Amino acid sequence: MTIAEALDRIGPDWSALIPKASNRALAQLGDLVQTRRQVKKQEADMRFVDFGADGEPVDLEAKFVTHGDAPGYRDAYITLKLVPLGLEMDGPKTVTATVRLDAVDSAKVAQSILDIHQLAWRSGNRPIDANKAEKRPTWLG
Repeated sequence: MTIAEALDRIGPDWSALIPKASNRALAQLGDLVQTRRQVKKQEADMRFVDFGADGEPVDLEAKFVTHGDAPGYRDAYITLKLVPLGLEMDGPKTVTATVRLDAVDSAKVAQSILDIHQLAWRSGNRPIDANKAEKRPTWLG
């Protein structure tokens, strides 16, 4: 049956209700999507709470995934894969998280990382974890 035949079969009274039914279905779908987002956020919040439930720092290994930036802003958005130390990076306990650092904290982190690398590569020394072919990075100055 074609759409025209179906509309003719149900008649004009029922046909007039189709737009209202469609709008209602779309609204309910939107509500469902919003509910799923809220549940997903609550589940993520609970995982985070469970992760650091005792309030103590959690020792994690991190792998850089990506970063986000917006021209003119200094906030740093860094996406990392995180796993408790000693576990497999791609195992079931891996969490991917995006961390936002404001301008002040992102500068502190950048300076800390620079200081760590400068200390490891101080004149005449090589970092213990450096590969044999690895050379001092040019960005250390």
